[in-house]
Order: sequence, then structure tokens, then C-alpha cells
Amino acid sequence: MDRDGLVAGGCVEFAADTSKPTFPRLLHVEFAADTATIAAGSVCGGRRMVQAFAQGVRIMAGTEAQQDFWAAELSLASASGGSQQQQGQELGPTGSAAADVAIASACILDPYILVRLTDGTAVLLEVDASSGNVSLAPHGRDILGSSKGSSSGGGASRIEACCLYQDTINALALPCQEPQHGQQQQQRQHGDAVGSPAGGDHGRQRDGSGDVGQFFCAVCRSDGRLEIWCLPGWECVFQCRNAGEGPSVLQHGGTSPTDSPDGVSPSHIAELRLECFGDAPTAGAAGAGAAGAAGAGPPQLVLAALTVENTLLVYQAFLGPRGSLRFRRLHLDLPPTLPPAAAALPLSSGAAGPAAVPRFVRFDRLGEALAPGEVPCWGLFVAGQSPHLLVAARGTLYAHPLFLPAGLGAAGFTPFHNVNCPYGFITACVGDGGRGSLQICQPPARTRLDCPWPRTKILLKATPLRVAHYPEADLFAVLASRQVPYRPFLPEEEGGEPHASYAYALADAMAKARGTMEGHEVRLIDPGTWSTAWRYSLLPGERALAVKAVHLRDTATGSTVPLLAVGAAFTAGEDYPVLGRVLLFRVHRGPAEGAAPAEAPGQHEWSATLVYSRDFRGPVSALACLEGYLLLSAGNRIETLALSTAQRAQQPAPDTGEALLPGEQPVAYKFNRTAFYDGPMLVTSLKVVKNFVALGDAQHSVQFVRYTDENRQLLLLGKDFSKADITTTEFLISGTSLHMVCGDGSGVLRLLSYAPSHPGSWRGQKLVPWGAFQLGDAPLSMLRIQLKPASATDKGTRQAVLLGDLAGGIGVVAPLVRAEALPVLQGVQRELLRTLRHAAGLNPASFRMQHSKLTPSAHGAKWFGAPLKDPGVLDGDLLLQFFHLPRSQQSQVSKAAGSSREPVLRLETCLAARQAQLEQESQGGG
Repeated sequence: MDRDGLVAGGCVEFAADTSKPTFPRLLHVEFAADTATIAAGSVCGGRRMVQAFAQGVRIMAGTEAQQDFWAAELSLASASGGSQQQQGQELGPTGSAAADVAIASACILDPYILVRLTDGTAVLLEVDASSGNVSLAPHGRDILGSSKGSSSGGGASRIEACCLYQDTINALALPCQEPQHGQQQQQRQHGDAVGSPAGGDHGRQRDGSGDVGQFFCAVCRSDGRLEIWCLPGWECVFQCRNAGEGPSVLQHGGTSPTDSPDGVSPSHIAELRLECFGDAPTAGAAGAGAAGAAGAGPPQLVLAALTVENTLLVYQAFLGPRGSLRFRRLHLDLPPTLPPAAAALPLSSGAAGPAAVPRFVRFDRLGEALAPGEVPCWGLFVAGQSPHLLVAARGTLYAHPLFLPAGLGAAGFTPFHNVNCPYGFITACVGDGGRGSLQICQPPARTRLDCPWPRTKILLKATPLRVAHYPEADLFAVLASRQVPYRPFLPEEEGGEPHASYAYALADAMAKARGTMEGHEVRLIDPGTWSTAWRYSLLPGERALAVKAVHLRDTATGSTVPLLAVGAAFTAGEDYPVLGRVLLFRVHRGPAEGAAPAEAPGQHEWSATLVYSRDFRGPVSALACLEGYLLLSAGNRIETLALSTAQRAQQPAPDTGEALLPGEQPVAYKFNRTAFYDGPMLVTSLKVVKNFVALGDAQHSVQFVRYTDENRQLLLLGKDFSKADITTTEFLISGTSLHMVCGDGSGVLRLLSYAPSHPGSWRGQKLVPWGAFQLGDAPLSMLRIQLKPASATDKGTRQAVLLGDLAGGIGVVAPLVRAEALPVLQGVQRELLRTLRHAAGLNPASFRMQHSKLTPSAHGAKWFGAPLKDPGVLDGDLLLQFFHLPRSQQSQVSKAAGSSREPVLRLETCLAARQAQLEQESQGGG
């Protein structure tokens, strides 16, 4: 988009006939095309269009200009009383000293136009509905036109931000009324969010579309005051001080808990937006608004503000004692700062500051309605280098980052719906070089935005057990279980123990009596359509335990063969030995003989063929790839298998499950055991980095094993001598350091290192524990994620660990880039433990301790070790609450921690940026 045109700085709506192959011819209109547009909109029921630019405001009647209001004359008229505008005359340019005054921002809401000037004043223009003429509003000039305070007094005070608001949910009218009984009185006593209908039409107006709503003007001043005035009589309904400090609660006539301390400059609000969500349906929205009021939760009034430090403050209105209006701050998952887009520079410069494009954009009907009675989401879009969607749902707001290509920022936003993009939106993006582009986006199908993370529910009609990504075909291999009709067990081999044979026959008879049984299967799912491309059912009574995409080295040819490995176990009761089996599949294009058909035949090209299977005397519970070999666990033993392929002349037997593609030569897959290692009891996890293996045991914690290819041996380097029941393990890499992260059944996350030089390692025989962190639930899976360099000089390799627990929670363990930041962050964490009001009065530090004071006999199956002197792990959830504190309290916490606010903010910002990167990686944004 061209910054010299009308579309550059503003938002202009146009309609086109999408049924025709050509675009409509552009009409010649008398907009101000030689300057950038700050804001654009329509008034007088759509009969007049308004264009606000740096030099003034232009009123359009069709394609012709009707009135011009120049910024310099608006400033003079506001200061002198505006006698000319009261008579409806048009202002013209003069040679006064106010010629350098420009328009900083504008807000258009029929029938008002609010203009903020760079000299610290504001002007309210009003539209006559009958004639369509625009004139200066007769009241409010003493409030908007003077920069020397308002009714509260207190010296010079510039207007730094202002906006208009139409109260369609009757939220701000409640403080003007007497407290009532019944449901409204209960809401006031419990502090519920405002928005319930109330009697009375105080200050209400009706616009041309038939909507009834009260109009308000919100003003933020340079000294931090926030004022909300009722139009047209300019009655102050809300006022508070130090709103830019970000206090937890804004109350009428109140201040933040403390004033700005020494060394901290006062902060003020640079942009303001007051919006209500869940209002009544409008005439233009037909029945969609009614469904929205029913499906989007209770009505709510939201106050969003951007400070001069680019900090986003979001408040929600509620009723305090005696029906007083208050705003509570919402602690959203947002970055500490939201700077503007790189190329979204000021549009113009005046004597008192530049004018910039507004960064708050309201959106309605975004996304897809997934259930009857629901409508697409509504909320606010925050433009900038890190754009976010604030979705209003379920009585609160949910912040979702919008990931753009590297180097781009969002300067504008609007919903966009047509046949090819029914639930999409358009973002105006700008890069570092000043080049602009339009990005047409659409959320994935059936994606819900009214939740903390965008999610898509996939109908599997089965219970997912394990998931692995197959990169060669970009498919997901899913192990699932579901109820299937009874299938007889395979005949048992003769010569077995009689008691075990009886247990085997009894398990088969019980399944036959029920008529159904639990069947496990392997599926290949296409991430584009989330439909099943291929499936393979395991044997009756067999349980799928592990799945892994492996790249094995063929010892015969030296090539690398990608395969899909599945580990399974057969159980027939406690009196029958658990057996295991490993299955290897070759994923290819085209159908496979004997395979189950896909859900939509003819739509999928990918399939798989079973090329190898082998039985073991123990459950195959873990799989990995080690130096080109297949590494698996069978009970308490881990083994490495080498792949060797050879062409064979005969076709595969029908009962093997193997199949060949047309014209393909039969290949025999053979695996030879090359090395093994006997673990303590039952191996539950295997993770590999180069030739190092972290082995988790169900009763004897973690063992650190190394593989040597020369002697083909698995050698024990060190182990943890505790009795923890390990559920999953993973490696944590920070530069040249290699650490192990493991989780146990008691919900404790442990960090161990192999350090032979450490005095407590018994010459390397014992793994040194240096971190422990109580999660609350047992972690079930872990995955390494590559971290981007923290700076251009950071050449080290760092990887974080993404984990999922039994309760469905997701966590991240990441190494600190700067070791010198640890004492400062520990001090901040210690002060936050003392300062914050924790849930139910519970202490997070006591909860995160992995030590239990109970005797070992009372622990049951769980194990708790002795507490560590230095836990070694920082609580990221607790540290990120530092951004939710007011600026004055941030300074107090930083001072108590032995530092100042600015260095702590930089460290916390690095943590937040690392968290945002991990969220982007986990959500598939990059």
C-alpha cells in the first residue's frame, strides 16, 4: 500500500462484485489524496463520509467534498469558544501562530467526530442528522480545549489519548442510578462484570439505524488521569489517577496504591479504546447479533490502553460496593511490550508530537461457528511488530499471537469473507524496508479461538495413545484404541505352562462373552485435512505402546532407510507372561494389499506396508534410533538391531502382511542384534543424543549409557541411585553442556548431570542432581525443541524441553543464556513470593519443593528424595507475573532484589521472548 494515498494510514471500505472476473472501475472522489489518512468512517447514517488527515478533517457527500475543518482553525476555535462553528460556518485557513498544529488522532462514531490535536487539546464535532452538516459541539470545550486541567484541577495536563464509546449494554449508566434490589444488587455484592440491562434512559440517544445507546468520551491526560464523560451533557461518570501505572483496580476517584517512586518517570497512556462485547443486535447485523449475545457469554465492557512504553493494559468493568463502577486488570498472556510495526512511522509531525495510525481495530464475526447457536468471535486486534488478537469470550479476553513472516509487522487489520475465504481476515503488513503488502489469512478449519490457545478438535472415534511425526510424508502416525467386535486370539504354542495356558484361554473366553474387545491400531493422519489416510489393526489382545519415525542405515548398501517403528505388548492377565513385538512399516504412495481402506477412497495417496515384525520376551515400551541402528527396550533389556536388505526372487507369503507395489522388486528386511544392555527392572523411556542414551526405569530412576561402535557395546557411565518411578526422560542441551531431564510418577521434574569431576558423583558413578521442580502431575512425554540464538554473538547450541503431563498441561524447560542473570532472577522470584497475593493463600515455593515430610512407608508407590540446597530451577509462571504489577511495585520489587527496574525488565523481556518462540514452535507457527 502507498503511504501517500488514502489507504495508507486509514481504513477505507469498498464493495466489489465478486461474480465478475474484473474489478469495478475506481471512481474519482475528492478525498485528500496528497497526504496520509489517519482515520476514515461514515456518519449521518452513511450519508456522509469522514476523512481525518494530519492537516484537517474533510466531510464528503458522495464523491464531492462538503466541508473542511483545518487543524489550526480547530485549535483556535476550541481555545476561543468556537463562535464560528456554533453557527455552522466552515473554517478556513488563516495565518495564525497555530498553523503548526496537526491532528494526532481521530475517532469517528456517528453522530460524533472526536479529534485530538498535537497541542494537547481535543475537539468534538457533532453531525446534524437532518441537514447532514457538521459543527463544533456546543459543550465540553472547557474540558477538551484547555490543557490546564479539568474539573479535578491540578495544573497543566495535556490530552494524550481519547476515544468515543457507545454504551449498548448500559454499563456506564449504572453509576448514575440508585442501587436496585434483586439480581443487580447481587451482582454488585459479588463484583460481577457489568452489562446487565437496567432501567432508565438517562443520556440516551438514537442514531439513524435505530440502535439505542448512550455515548461517552474517554480522555487520558499526561499526568495519568483517566476520565469518562457522558455526552452530550459532559457529566463525569468515572475518573481516576495514575491509570498509566497499570494498577490492579481502577476505581472512581481513586489512585494507584503508591505514587511513582524516585527514578521512575511517570507513565501515561498513548492510545485508548473502550469497547463492549455481547451487545444487542443491530439492524445491519440481522439475527447474527442475537446469536452472538447468546453464544459469546455475558456482556462485558473492556478498556484497552497502550502506554508510551508500548505496554498493553486491558481492564474489564465490574460493579464494586454500593454499585460503584470499577475496572479490574486482566492478566493476559501477552509480551511485556508491543512495539509498533517497523515501518509504521508517524504520518505527520506537529509542534507537540507526531501523529500515528491507530493500533486498535475492533473485529466481529471472525472464525467459524462450530455449534448451533454460536457465532464467530469478536474482539480487538492490536497491530504492531507482535500483533495479537484479543478474543472476547466466556466473560474474559483471550490473547492469541498472529505469526507473520520474519521481518514483517502488522499495521492494519480487517475481517474478510468471501467464497474462497469464508472465515478469514486481511492484515496490512510492513517490513523493515518500508515495503507494504497484504496478507490474506484464514484460521484452520474448525478452529476454536475462545480458549487460551487456538485449538482444533479432530474426530478420531478412538482414544489417541501416542503420536509421532513422519517427516518424509509429512504425516502423523497415531496409536489409537477403540472398541471393536470380538476377534479370537491366535492359537497358543504348545508346551507352555498349564497355569499360563489357562489364563490365556480365560482372557479369550471373557472377550468372547462380552462380544467386544479393545482393539489397538496404527493410523496415518494427513495434517492438511486431518483425515485418516491409512490404518493397521494389531493382533487381538495386543496393546500399542510406542511409535517412532526412524532412519536406519542399511549395512548392505550403506543407504539410509526411513521406516515407521511401532512397539507393542500382549497381555492376558496377571498370570500370563507379557510378550512384546516390534513392527516396521514402509510408508509409500499408493494403496497396499490387505490394508484397511481410507475414510475417503481416492483422496489419499499415502499408504504403508508391514516389512518386518519380531517377537520379544517383554513389552516393547520404547523406541529410538542410535547411530543408524534401531534401539528398543524389551522389558528390562535394551537392544540395538542392524538393518540389512537383500532382493529375493520369491513373493512374500500372504500371511506375513507384506505387499509390493506394481513393478517393485521384493526386498527382504533382516535385523541382526548388535548390542544389548540389561537394565534394573522395566525400561519406560529411551532418549538418544549422538551415542549417549538416557534410560528411564519404572523403579530405579535414570541411567546414563554410552554406545561404542568399535566394540558394539552399551556401557554404563553413571546412574541415579534414587528409587523414582520414571515416566519419561529427555536431554537438555545448553552450549557444550549436556543435562538430563526426567519426570516421575509423583509429578517431580528432576535435572541431572554426568560430572565425573564433581566430588559428590563418586567418580562419575552417580549422576549429580542439581534441579527439582514439582509439577503437580506426572509428565508423560517430552520433546526437544531447538532454540534460536539469543543474539548475533551467541554461537552455542541450545535446546529446550517441551513436556506434557497427565492432566493435559504443557510446560517448557529452557536453559538460561546468561549465567549472571540467575542471581537477579532468583532475587526477583524471592520478592514476588513475598509480594504477590497467591491463590488461596498457598505458597508456590512450598508447592514446588519435591521433598515430602511423610515417612517413606506412607508414600505408597511415590518416592520423594531429600530437598536440594539450591533447586536450580526458576518458576517462569511466577516470574512472568512481574509484568502484571504496577510500575511502582515493579520498582520496589527490583530494588528489594538488589537491582533496578530497567535491568530486570530486560531480563524478564528475554524470558518472555523465549516463551513466545516456544509457543510459536509448539503451535506450528515457525
